Amino acid sequence: MLHKVLSYLQATQLSLLCLVSRDMCREILEYMIIPSTCNRLHFDMSHLGTEPSSSVKVFDRDRTLGLLLKRATLLKPTKERLKILHNFTCMVQYSSKQIRCFKFGECGNFLTCSGFIRFGKLLQTLIAGWEELECHRVFKYVSDRMHLDYKMKAILSFRPGKLKQLEMEVKCVCRRVLLDPCLFHSERLFWLGQILKPWPLVSQARLLFVIYGPYCEHEGRVLWERTLVKNPARDTSLRDLSSVVRNLGASDATNWNDSDVMSIIGEISVLPNKWNAENFARFLILCGERVCTMMLSSRAVNRHFPQLARLVVFMSVVCEKDGYRMAWLVNTVKKICCSTVNQSDVQQLLLSIVRIYKEVIVQLIHSLTDIPHQDVELNSVINAQGCFLKEIMSLAFSPLLVTLTLQTPQEI
Repeated sequence: MLHKVLSYLQATQLSLLCLVSRDMCREILEYMIIPSTCNRLHFDMSHLGTEPSSSVKVFDRDRTLGLLLKRATLLKPTKERLKILHNFTCMVQYSSKQIRCFKFGECGNFLTCSGFIRFGKLLQTLIAGWEELECHRVFKYVSDRMHLDYKMKAILSFRPGKLKQLEMEVKCVCRRVLLDPCLFHSERLFWLGQILKPWPLVSQARLLFVIYGPYCEHEGRVLWERTLVKNPARDTSLRDLSSVVRNLGASDATNWNDSDVMSIIGEISVLPNKWNAENFARFLILCGERVCTMMLSSRAVNRHFPQLARLVVFMSVVCEKDGYRMAWLVNTVKKICCSTVNQSDVQQLLLSIVRIYKEVIVQLIHSLTDIPHQDVELNSVINAQGCFLKEIMSLAFSPLLVTLTLQTPQEI
């Protein structure tokens, strides 16, 4: 009789009813795992279109269902709550509406399917406020259910791009289920720690590229060499990857120290081969001031002045092209010079910057007839050199300019 009454209630009303008593929670939970109830709540997550117009209400429903599950299972241990979640979302034994996306190798359209997104929103709502130990169990459940560990081992065993479908599956599961639904920076760092920390740094770098690197949805693969190795790329290709590296380099990211972050950046920049110099400079700028200054200072401390000078030159080109303030770059170089004790090292760095500008310009002039659009690149480098020089002169002569401004015309 009670189930008949419950059949007239929506998920929001059932969720509120769970707060009445323990017995009511038990009754609602028993009612929820009936196949007809699952169908009535429209929890069919298989291959729904991902268009925003059709998805917003559906995603709100998933959060409501997540809250219903959270309240209905509140008094149960974590292991049992995850088992109930599994039965509720799969209903393999009871319903024809199975979520094929979560069954290994059975989702043939996982790139456009919103099943992972919907499950991620439901899971985030369910586990909100859970202790860290409980979240460890959640990750193990997700990893086992979606064969995440097997897939990561497989893609790390072959060269980049060899197992393109598995790479995209790892990307979709990690981003849509675990990372993208996070509301807070600390949550994202926790899940990144679960995904990456079991692996050595070189593997962490590769997994980060798979998860956050550029990809082509039409071709269904991660864009390895074509995007970042040969030619300058747009900042949109690097924004997601640089954002996550900036999070790893944040002061509250306790799982990774500065040395780890620099090693990861070094490994990323040679995947699958050494990146185009402008792309690496753009990537560092997008990683934020803290990470960028850390990388530049590391090269100065290790006296890698040619590499540092080349990086500064191409960072100035990026500043010119993308509209960043050149004064910031000049002040960063000034800080590095001030932290360098040996005056001859400072002189070597500044001379190296001048030499690299010259080499890049000469190289572009020689390639004008062979490579199209090189005149645009040449113009950008010359403008960057001019702006960089102007900021240095402004910094060098600012005391004199202040003195001249304070003097009367007769004194001048």
